[in-house]
Amino acid sequence: MGDLAPDEAVSARLSFIIPDASAGDVWYLDSVAFSEGGLTAKAAAAGGGGAAVTVRGLATGGPTWTWSLTRIVGGQAAQPVRGWAGDLTAQTITGDSAVITDYETPLGVPVQWRIRIEAPSGSVGSYSYTSDPITLDADPTSVWLKDPGLPQRSCRVTVGTPMPTWKQDARQSVSTVRGRRLPIVISDARGGRTGDLTVITETVDEVAALDWVLSSGSVLLLQWPPGWGENDMYVSVGDVSAAPIVDFAEFRDRTWVLPLTEVDRPIGGVTGSADRTWQDVKDDGTTWAEALAGASTWLDVYTGA
Repeated sequence: MGDLAPDEAVSARLSFIIPDASAGDVWYLDSVAFSEGGLTAKAAAAGGGGAAVTVRGLATGGPTWTWSLTRIVGGQAAQPVRGWAGDLTAQTITGDSAVITDYETPLGVPVQWRIRIEAPSGSVGSYSYTSDPITLDADPTSVWLKDPGLPQRSCRVTVGTPMPTWKQDARQSVSTVRGRRLPIVISDARGGRTGDLTVITETVDEVAALDWVLSSGSVLLLQWPPGWGENDMYVSVGDVSAAPIVDFAEFRDRTWVLPLTEVDRPIGGVTGSADRTWQDVKDDGTTWAEALAGASTWLDVYTGA
């Protein structure tokens, strides 16, 4: 089995413990040794409100095995992590290590990740490793609006008043029947939440960031600070309005109203990363031909698509 050394560790001792051993038992231990390798996972905060999970030892079982990565939050069912082409379940092993940035990690609560490798269908065998928990910072006055498929569009915005008043449609038909005092009600599953989110921008950069994440029209992930009593939700944003806070042309603060409709988590993979810079583009190749290879637009170059 594998494990990671704690931060700042300077020495190690290997112990062999036999639980519930009976008095008088005799055990023979032929060989004990440390060696590099083994399945491990380590998480750290990353740009764009995400968590970078470094996985090593994927080839521990063998080249025909598959691997999966799930996110673990207390009180919730384990969820698959979004990868490059979709959720990271039953992935083909192409190398011994991988770095996956999970941009859907909840904020302000301890989160762990479990890597699991499994033998091919028809045979038995698996290994798993659960990372130490980390907690991503959560600003008490702002929320994240994230594009799950293109994390560079994601931005953090300050919330204004009023807070959303959520509405959930009943999806029912009420029929009055002749000769009956009470009506007959035919109902279906109650709908998701709808409501208006008010946010505030103060600078030109904040306006540009909010406009960019809204411009694609994609489904967004809305993430709240943990103390607000709101659950993270995937939303579709309707017609947006922006109004100046005061009637003075040179005062740039704006109040935005975002009509939200709760929707299911979108499918698909992640393109690029939230913290890729032009220096990264430069480092990708020694010539422009190498940097532009495979890209059809400058956005593709910038995001690493």
